[in-house]
Amino acid sequence: SSLIRINKRFKTEKIPAHLILTIHDANYAECHLDAIDEAVEIMREEMEDKVPLESRVPFEVEIKVGHRWGDLEKVKDLPSALFVSED
Repeated sequence: SSLIRINKRFKTEKIPAHLILTIHDANYAECHLDAIDEAVEIMREEMEDKVPLESRVPFEVEIKVGHRWGDLEKVKDLPSALFVSED
């Protein structure tokens, strides 16, 4: 599953991030402020690029970033959310 691949990549690539919640088709992760770009790219790659080609249905991933749930803002051109921590 994409969630397992995301967690494995966070660990192997030493990204200070981890998945914290999944609701329906939305995945939520927590990430250190300095690793946002890497975490977003991993989540986008693992969610978008692993859809079987025979489906022929485009699969778009929308990623939002923010310090709190209510502060999430869409990351341009990227259903997942990333919470940012500065610690």
